[in-house]
Amino acid sequence: MGLASISLLDSHANIRKLVPKTRSVMTMTWAKVKQGRRAGYTSNVTLNDLEDMASVTDGEHLMRAIVEGLEKEKLESAEPGALFTTLDGKQNLYATFQWIPHGKDVDLLIDNSKTYLNNLFSPWVGIDLEFALKMEWIKKKFQGGTYVLGPNLLREVHSRTFNTDPQVLGVLVNAKREPVLWQVNDRQQALLSGRCNWRFINLNTAFRNIRGDPHRTLYIYSNVASSTIVGYQIVDLLREVQYKKREGKGSTHFEQDIFASIFESL
Repeated sequence: MGLASISLLDSHANIRKLVPKTRSVMTMTWAKVKQGRRAGYTSNVTLNDLEDMASVTDGEHLMRAIVEGLEKEKLESAEPGALFTTLDGKQNLYATFQWIPHGKDVDLLIDNSKTYLNNLFSPWVGIDLEFALKMEWIKKKFQGGTYVLGPNLLREVHSRTFNTDPQVLGVLVNAKREPVLWQVNDRQQALLSGRCNWRFINLNTAFRNIRGDPHRTLYIYSNVASSTIVGYQIVDLLREVQYKKREGKGSTHFEQDIFASIFESL
């Protein structure tokens, strides 16, 4: 007997194990101005909110799905006469997400170079602390239980100077009312201020370190060829294929499995 077709299960990334599915994995604040009045809003994304979980095959796709979820509420609230910028249109009332090519990878940049900041409203982005620790955006010190920035999150100064007035920095002040650019709050979120840019690097590597290498090996067995030794067994292994392309759509199925008779000797 010989194998004429195969089907291969595609085990897409199980991201539900990153954090509890109902907890906000990322949060951002933003504002809208209509008829001269400004109102602040908060957008949250949980893993339950992501519509196509199977499309997440690596760290970049995961973050793209999260960012799309964060911006969805803001975009859906657009209406005639409403602005997401200051009245002069020069500053944004939200943080801007950009995707920056970096060799074979892509970095996620939170660009705050045009973000509006004052003592009444300062947009910020929050990340679930457990998620941030797993992606190595935040690290916990062994002594004192304090947190520091991890190797995969870079703070970048934009052209605007840092303002050290705690009244201007709004929510991001510590217990002593001292200005901070980021902090971990009581709700176990890492909050990133709009006072500088934030670059998330090594998205795919960090994600792969969490869930393991997605590459798998496909073994094709048939008695067409001579038996061979694999490990401690003698098996009819026809070929070994490194399966690297992962569509993340459940399974790759070529056709119904068919086993057909063939000549075993010529």
